Amino acid sequence: TGLQIKGVSEDRIFDLPPLTENEFIPDTTKNVATREMVARNPSISMYADCYLEFDPRAEVGILLGLDCGDLLYSSTDQRTTPFVHRTYLGYAVVGSICPLAKVASQKPSVALRTAMVLDHDHFATTDCFTKPISRDVFEGHSDDELGGLSREDAKFLDIMRQIHINEEGHLEAPLPLKENVKRMPDNWVAVFRRQKTSLERLKRDPVKLDLCVEAMQKNLDMKHVEKIDDDGNRNEMTWYIPVFTVTHPKKKKIRLVFDSAAAYRGVSLNSSLLSGPDQNNRLREVLTRFREQRTAFVADVESMFHAFHVNVEHRDLLRFYWWDDNLPEKPIVTYRARVHIFGNTSSPAVAILCLRAAARSDISGIHPDLLPYVEAAREYIISHFYCDDGLGTAASSEDAIGILSTARTLLSNFKIHLHKIISNCPRVLEAFPISERAAGYDVEFTDAPTHRTLGITWDVTSDNFIIKIDVPKRPFTRRGL
Repeated sequence: TGLQIKGVSEDRIFDLPPLTENEFIPDTTKNVATREMVARNPSISMYADCYLEFDPRAEVGILLGLDCGDLLYSSTDQRTTPFVHRTYLGYAVVGSICPLAKVASQKPSVALRTAMVLDHDHFATTDCFTKPISRDVFEGHSDDELGGLSREDAKFLDIMRQIHINEEGHLEAPLPLKENVKRMPDNWVAVFRRQKTSLERLKRDPVKLDLCVEAMQKNLDMKHVEKIDDDGNRNEMTWYIPVFTVTHPKKKKIRLVFDSAAAYRGVSLNSSLLSGPDQNNRLREVLTRFREQRTAFVADVESMFHAFHVNVEHRDLLRFYWWDDNLPEKPIVTYRARVHIFGNTSSPAVAILCLRAAARSDISGIHPDLLPYVEAAREYIISHFYCDDGLGTAASSEDAIGILSTARTLLSNFKIHLHKIISNCPRVLEAFPISERAAGYDVEFTDAPTHRTLGITWDVTSDNFIIKIDVPKRPFTRRGL
């Protein structure tokens, strides 16, 4: 830069390195040691004449950093504070020079370390904002309602980068275990006793028993669970989960649920798993987009959690007890799940991330007639799903058929079944086999029942949302009211 510097009472002149202008150099004139201050301190008063008279009009105009070389040299003869330092630009004091001042009443001092050169070895500046800052504080943005990621959520997403395709063609993901989980308590005895009692109780209800056996047989046929040899074959990362039945109050459907929240010695599987951030689309947005265009359609992912497999090394954390060969008259043996199960706190987020990974997959093998609908199908899977229900919309019946067909193809590449198709357009239903439509719907819409999706009742015939009030029957008492 050609700039030079020298002390007021010094003879030597120094060349300065390249400088950068800055309007915010901190004002440290209050920390300048004056001749009067030095003279009043007995231990350094002999140096008072070395200090200049203080000029209150003087301003801090330059900061000297590590790249100033010889200018940083100093020497001192003191062994205790305060230290008088001789520099090439003059004298300075390090330490308190007011011995009578009370430390408690002093304001804390701040050390400032600044690098002014943008390409400095240890410091670099970058723009914090890639776009101009909006002056309208009420301007809306797409991420306004999204919460920031916690440390555990960020760890969960990092683990989910391991989603891959296994040898059977399914998407496979690990169980997102917390970092401190290295060993699980041996809970097989406690779970065996609980499960034995539950199964004995289940035998007393023949109707529920048949439904449960049917549900478990489906899991066995689909290879969602497998029987294993449990003769002492346990390690530090083995866990047993109680299984119980849940009946849907309206659908009267029996579901086998794994009690992953069951604790043993203060530990449960769910307490050892990262639940992950909420990956669901906003319900209000899904319902609003559902009726943006003329043709509406709904589809459902069959057994969504079970569509995605668990890494082999984590499957022993999903052991449970059931009847041998699924026959109630046989003894209880050990099984384990091969898929992400209903009951794990991590399953919802894992399933949604896997579903979106399938949507973004390679499109090789897709029929040429469906290529124009690939992006719309991906958008449908990624942005129009809430849990396992996809609510889509299209400008015409042809577009709706193309989007649904392409979405089914993208997902079927990973053995994910998109079915239970419903639409307000008969042509859309007619394009798919009866087995792929929701039960009770035909292309004529003759006495078609209303369809309940995401808590909203949709009259497909009239294409209207309906509010149904279900008043429970209770006794006319204060408690009943």
